[in-house]
Amino acid sequence: MLLLRIVLLIVITCWINPGTTHAGIIMSGDYLLSTFDDGIEGSSADRPVAGLVRITLDGSGGGTFQDLILSDGAPLENGPLNYTVNTTGEMRVLPGEGFIPGVVSQNAQFLSLAEVGENEPGIIFGIKKPTTPLSVGSKSYIAVQFSEVIDNPGLNQAADSPSALLMELTLGPGGNGSFQDLYSSEGEIESGTFTYSIDSTPADGNLTVTIDLPPPEPTEVLTGIISQDGSVFSIPLTLPDEPGLIIGIEKSNGDLDASKAKGSYIMSQFADEIDNPGLNQSADNPASGLIEITLDGNGNGTYKDLYASNQAGLTGGGSLTYTLSVNGELTVNTQGNGSINGIMSKDGNMFLLVETSGDFPAISIGIKKRLTGSQGALLLLLGEN
Repeated sequence: MLLLRIVLLIVITCWINPGTTHAGIIMSGDYLLSTFDDGIEGSSADRPVAGLVRITLDGSGGGTFQDLILSDGAPLENGPLNYTVNTTGEMRVLPGEGFIPGVVSQNAQFLSLAEVGENEPGIIFGIKKPTTPLSVGSKSYIAVQFSEVIDNPGLNQAADSPSALLMELTLGPGGNGSFQDLYSSEGEIESGTFTYSIDSTPADGNLTVTIDLPPPEPTEVLTGIISQDGSVFSIPLTLPDEPGLIIGIEKSNGDLDASKAKGSYIMSQFADEIDNPGLNQSADNPASGLIEITLDGNGNGTYKDLYASNQAGLTGGGSLTYTLSVNGELTVNTQGNGSINGIMSKDGNMFLLVETSGDFPAISIGIKKRLTGSQGALLLLLGEN
């Protein structure tokens, strides 16, 4: 039997790779991006901005972008862009100067990017716009949030209060929703309700959330997007005094197979270190990076750095352990650090993590790489999932 498998592998390898490039993932159509970055000027990092951006891709490496909403009220821009996607889903967006590295999901529905420019680190998450009417129903999600409070927005603003949290969020019947914080870098656990609407036909932002705050605070209206199957959503917090973003993945119904958390993932990460936490704290060290994580399906894994906005933050790599509940709740441990909590998607193809330590809040988005050519054939022939 082993000899037969080896012969089949050789035949399949020759058939898949006869000297030409194997077809990769085709990205085309409209995507809505939730973006967050923090501009660094000199020794100060007081320019956090969140936005909602539409990109249109032609499937051949060209496209356009259009700003829809920006938290700082800056003029909305638009223009051309280029992109590349290799056979594993690793991608680069080429907006002009430099490039933005990241990854696209195997079904081309989701993308995640890390802006690793030294003076403007950031993170981007995109969802392809639905092409048919949505019928989401009631769903429960685990969501991550990263935001930064800005005091006195304007020329002399200060943004010294970054925070990250993990919450359970429910989109219920009749347009009513609720949330319950699970972990928070600020140590405050809150809960509340909101109303929401989902467009029945595709639109620029097909998920609208309305939060009624106690007077005299104004009502907050946020615009984002939910995926075609309702399993993933993202909302940029385009608030002038607290820009950020929220990303959620639907919880499993107690039947998640832990072995699905297996393979190599590309993870985008954004963090902001707080010096001297407390009344006189400062947060002038925002950083972003792209990391490859490999999980073995049995609770062990490795990671290695690919890109970082701050080269001093590169560690090279290391090992990790993880646990995964039947509901998709994910906990990751690396040597010398505490637990990082998050959520794994039902199909094992995407995860979210949040670091809620008081002095180093961070969020991470991981998307599984696509197996290609003889790599996929080898796993199949060896009887691995």
